[in-house]
Amino acid sequence: MLVLYATTEGHTRHVAEHVGEQLVEHGLDVRVVDVRSAPRLELSDFSAAVLASPIHASHHDRALIRFVKEHRAALDTLPTAFLSVSLTEATVEAAQSTEARRADAVVQLGKQLDAFVTETGWTPGHVEPVAGALLFSQAGFLKRLFLKAIAKSSKLDSTKDQVFTNWAALDTFVERFAVTWKSAAL
Repeated sequence: MLVLYATTEGHTRHVAEHVGEQLVEHGLDVRVVDVRSAPRLELSDFSAAVLASPIHASHHDRALIRFVKEHRAALDTLPTAFLSVSLTEATVEAAQSTEARRADAVVQLGKQLDAFVTETGWTPGHVEPVAGALLFSQAGFLKRLFLKAIAKSSKLDSTKDQVFTNWAALDTFVERFAVTWKSAAL
């Protein structure tokens, strides 16, 4: 099974590696690959694929979008899952979010996923929004200013890195995907 990811500050790599480890625990042979190091990756070598992309400035990663466009036909033949990693999902999951803010975030996530599907022409078999992280220590000066503005508007601490990923929920998703894939493979 392939776990292919794109990352900016490194959090989506951690998500992908975690997914890969969980799939291995389910008895699957897994290869975790950064999309930027996989230009000649042959999808015919894999029987399923999980793709993971961060969202920055309301858009999924360009390198992953390019890969999906180039390999859409092969992806369409595989059982697939798409992990969309964002702070918007963190807003959806945050206990301190108001219902209005949560509802707005759900709408925004839907638009971002629709834009991804429209741009790539690919509809993943499963989609899982994953709460991302504010990694101030990994960002350059301008990006750090942008992240601090996000933190301030969300009433979050902007003095330290924060990870919002619900690892237990991600594990549940991975288990469902692994079980579904194993059942289909038999």
